[in-house]
Amino acid sequence: FLGGVLVGVTLGVVWTPCVGPILASVTTLALSGQVTGFAFAATLAYALGVAAPMLAVMLGGRRLLHRPALLGRLGGLQQVFGAGLVVFAVGMVFGVDRQVQTLLVERLPALQ
Repeated sequence: FLGGVLVGVTLGVVWTPCVGPILASVTTLALSGQVTGFAFAATLAYALGVAAPMLAVMLGGRRLLHRPALLGRLGGLQQVFGAGLVVFAVGMVFGVDRQVQTLLVERLPALQ
């Protein structure tokens, strides 16, 4: 149970900057009493957009974890992915993610 709670908190922290604008607009409309068809549609689209990838990850992960080749290596895989998350988190603290984004925007051709 605690592991699930920690994963949920982690996902919330990672996704909050991404969903902030839409979540803020939906919350503002709801708090101001202006619950219109548009506000409902935006909330529904947001909920489906968040739920669909999570469902796919859950179902795909369940299938992958039940393969005999992976069953004996789960501890090592968890450590590798945990270390990867730590590396990415430290990179985000020091702004490496923004530097990579800037580099990609400058180097990749614009789509027109």
